Amino acid sequence: MILRGSDARKRAGMATTDEVERLLPAYVAGELDAPARTRVERALALSPLLRREVRRYRHLFALLAAAAREDPGPDTTFTRRLWHRLGRRRA
Repeated sequence: MILRGSDARKRAGMATTDEVERLLPAYVAGELDAPARTRVERALALSPLLRREVRRYRHLFALLAAAAREDPGPDTTFTRRLWHRLGRRRA
């Protein structure tokens, strides 16, 4: 019996591209256990597309971290509009 595609990879202990793609966010976040991390790293060694996705996730995570550090301050526009509306209702 000849195994093709993902069946052959699974039997050989390799993950399919779809399986690895689902693991990429956790890989970039450092949340994978050792066996899953090894599967991802093996796939990354073979796939320029997966490596590009890892770069994209790293960039996204960096943007999210930067946004989380920023203090937007109070939304004065909302507050002014709210007081303006409340003032109109009193009249």
